[in-house]
Amino acid sequence: MTRILVLGDSVAAALGERLHAVREGSGAVIVDRGVGDCSLLEGVIPMRSLNNRAHDGGNCAAKWESDVQEVHPDVTLVVLGGGFFARGKVEGRWQRACDRGWSTAYGNELRSRLAAIRPGAGHLMLTVVPYPVGLWVKANPHKLVDCFNDMQKAAAAKVGDVELLDLQAQLCGDGQCELKSGGAPIRPDGVHFDGVGAEEISRWVLGRLLRGERAEAPLAVPAGSAL
Repeated sequence: MTRILVLGDSVAAALGERLHAVREGSGAVIVDRGVGDCSLLEGVIPMRSLNNRAHDGGNCAAKWESDVQEVHPDVTLVVLGGGFFARGKVEGRWQRACDRGWSTAYGNELRSRLAAIRPGAGHLMLTVVPYPVGLWVKANPHKLVDCFNDMQKAAAAKVGDVELLDLQAQLCGDGQCELKSGGAPIRPDGVHFDGVGAEEISRWVLGRLLRGERAEAPLAVPAGSAL
């Protein structure tokens, strides 16, 4: 039995649910502790959610340490798939992921949170998030996601022994994200993994988690695959 703990925001919660749905026969136990409508910077700097108010879910990482202590995971996956959406106020100015103040504040917080759970997290993995699709694209251009992912990679490197799970390369390797799998949408709302369309990518994620392989390059997908 492999205990897998999923931490992060609403994208983590959605992916965790899909991992649970495809785990049969894998020997994996999925513990999903993703938090909806949260930010790693909530309570650290003034924040505005997409609803132009404080995040209802508070700080995504508020319970990470207690979750790790409770679950004693073999593998911990951190997914902050919506982390680049919200604005934060730094030095009197509202900023986002490509602004230095926001990026520095988020990077420092992420590094601190990862370092705090590192000793008890088992094999610690951090998701490189894919570009949003559909209605989310206009308000969240590719450059914004690239800035967020660059910040995440830098934070992981500074902590050390944190594997990057590259969903960006797997789903959006050429800059154009795959939209469907098996005829169904992978992310019906453009951000969250849901339904049967998300099962194939969830199996790929689960395989990575169980093998504990270094995911510096995407898994090759055979020609003609739905992904």
